[in-house]
Amino acid sequence: MPFGTKAFQTCPEVELLRKEYISFENAADALENAVGCRKTSDASTEELLQGRDTLDVSTVSYGSIEMAAKSLREDWTTWPAKLRPRRSPFLLVTGRLEINLHPLYLNNLGKGLRVQAGRLLFRWVEELQCIPLGFQELTPAGKYGAVVTTSPFVHFYMVFKAVAFAPKKDDWLMGRLCQVQIEDGMNITLAGLFNCFIKASNLPSGFRFCSRTKRWLDVRASLPENERGEVQGAEPDRVYLRLTADALVDKFQQSGKLCNFRAKLGWPPEEVPRLLKEVQAREKEEARRQKQRPSSKVAGSGDGPEEASKPKRKLADEDPSAASGKKKRLRQMASTPPKAEKEETTSAPSPRKKQKLKEEPKVKEEEVSPAEIKEVLQNGDRKSKKKEAASSAKQKPEKEAKGKTRAKSLKVA
Repeated sequence: MPFGTKAFQTCPEVELLRKEYISFENAADALENAVGCRKTSDASTEELLQGRDTLDVSTVSYGSIEMAAKSLREDWTTWPAKLRPRRSPFLLVTGRLEINLHPLYLNNLGKGLRVQAGRLLFRWVEELQCIPLGFQELTPAGKYGAVVTTSPFVHFYMVFKAVAFAPKKDDWLMGRLCQVQIEDGMNITLAGLFNCFIKASNLPSGFRFCSRTKRWLDVRASLPENERGEVQGAEPDRVYLRLTADALVDKFQQSGKLCNFRAKLGWPPEEVPRLLKEVQAREKEEARRQKQRPSSKVAGSGDGPEEASKPKRKLADEDPSAASGKKKRLRQMASTPPKAEKEETTSAPSPRKKQKLKEEPKVKEEEVSPAEIKEVLQNGDRKSKKKEAASSAKQKPEKEAKGKTRAKSLKVA
């Protein structure tokens, strides 16, 4: 039996209903108007953020939505439209969440929904295959809830729409250098919230770490160090990244589900446009191949391009593996259609044939009883006997005449 201070089911179930990719601008607009964002002038949001007595980790997560919206607006929307990849790493996800509502929020249902849904923010959700960044809608799925045993928690379902972040392998992303850097590698912030660490051995040769300022600097101009021993160079503001693997998720820590991104720095900046154009060309080629797949299904005799590419099976007369003549005959009979079917499959008749068919009267088939069949057979036998007798009677005088002519010829001789 569960305690009164704990829900009947501590791990709520999440179900994916629908997802679609959205552009950088749409994702930024959705996050700026998301539930719990500080930019929105909503009284319920202010109550949610000011209530310290009921503040927990799920409500604190709403304060970071503004950082993600700012990163999308300042960094991602400035990405040149001609160099953008075909697939965006941002999604609009529609799902359903099981709610275990504490009776404390029965008087303020909206706040209770935000607290429950906030546990999904900025974490990898295996059921959704993405990281939710903010919610557009939070609505109950029905009008009623359920209470299990003596637990005071109310259980029901909630439907939500969320803006999510789901980069994949070989995707190009944009990030900023973090304020905190170490000599072992470079820390880069993605979407204003997530950290991507690149080891120093994987960084381009144009970067050097300044031990005094604790920053990574671009020293391609190979300027000498100053009197203080500081490395002279420029610190890049924004950098392009290419993911070398899918997001690594820590599935053992079920409370956090932290994820790590492995990426390669797009450097130098002058070569990035060329690399992005190559990515666009590959994406167009893949899209063209996908469009050609259904056409190959129609052209081939099989269900797909693999079956269409296979050679057709040989006929019985061309098959050398048929050992016996009986098998050949059976295969020929199976392969050759009957005459009636051939006539149906032939081309349309000419206009002269059509006129002949119209002029010829159609003969109606009548049903014949078995008694009539017997009579016909008997009459046929009688007619055949009469014909034989008549033919034998005709043959007798002919034979007699032949015999007389032969006898006369003998006398004359």
